[in-house]
Amino acid sequence: MRHRRKSSVKLTKIKIKNLFGIKEYEADGQSVELSGRNGAGKTSVIDAIRLALTNRSDREYIVRDGETEGEILIETDNGLRIDRKIRTNQADYKSVKKDGHEVGSPETFLKDIFTPLQLSPVEFMAMDRKKQNAIILDMIDYPWDMNKIREWFGEIPGWVSYDQNILQVLHDIQSENGEYFQTRQDINRDIRNKRAFI
Repeated sequence: MRHRRKSSVKLTKIKIKNLFGIKEYEADGQSVELSGRNGAGKTSVIDAIRLALTNRSDREYIVRDGETEGEILIETDNGLRIDRKIRTNQADYKSVKKDGHEVGSPETFLKDIFTPLQLSPVEFMAMDRKKQNAIILDMIDYPWDMNKIREWFGEIPGWVSYDQNILQVLHDIQSENGEYFQTRQDINRDIRNKRAFI
C-alpha cells in the first residue's frame, strides 16, 4: 500500500453557457480574477466549475431561466476534458476524457483527482479543525508504505490506523495513548523510584 497526495491540476479553459445566471463566459488558462458587483456572476462561475467536477449543485435552478440547456466545458493542463450539458427537456450529457479517450467511471475518476478544499473553500472553512487538518495533510506528497514504517521503528506498531496521512500515523505512534509513550513513562517512573531509594 503506497500513499500519495492528489496532484495539482490547473484549468486551461473554462466555457460556461446558460448555467445559473450566466449567459456566456469563457476564460483561457491565464490567471483569472473574478471581480464585479454583487449579482455579477462570480459565485455562478465557481458553482459551474464545481458542477463540472462533481455533477452536484446546491442550487434549485441550474439551467438559466428561459433556456433548455446549459453547458460547462473545462480543460486542464494534464489532458483532462470535462463537458457537461444540463438539459430541462431531455437527459443530461456528460463527457469526461483524459488525453482524448473517454474515462470509465467518470464520477469516481474526478473524485480521485480533486479535493474538497479545491472544490469548495467555503465548505472547507466551515469544517472543524480536525477535518481541515486531515484534508491539508492528505495534500502533502510523501510516498510511504508499511516497509518504511518497519524500517523506521523495527516493527509495525499495532495501535495505529495506517489508512491516514503519514504525519498523522507518526503522530499516533508517538502519542500519549501509544505503547511507546506509555513504555517511556513506565521506564522514567522506575528510574525516579530507584533514585528515591538510593
